[in-house]
Amino acid sequence: MGPELYGVKWRHFQLALTVQKYLTDPAGKPPFPHLVNLTADAQEREPLNLPYLHSWTAAHLNRLLADYQASVKRETPIPAGAP
Repeated sequence: MGPELYGVKWRHFQLALTVQKYLTDPAGKPPFPHLVNLTADAQEREPLNLPYLHSWTAAHLNRLLADYQASVKRETPIPAGAP
């Protein structure tokens, strides 16, 4: 929770920008974003190697990220605990 974006989902692909293997582990940034095909791996165990598999999804995910960034600039997020 907070201002950091943890991931983006488009159809049955999920791009994880922050990863956490176990519930008790701290969330951390991977060396590269993890792309997961949720149809083939619903438990999100094995990330796909982005440069080699499903690289065409990058165009769609980048569009979603750009739209999100534009919306945050247009309307600032409501802080936690605000009335």
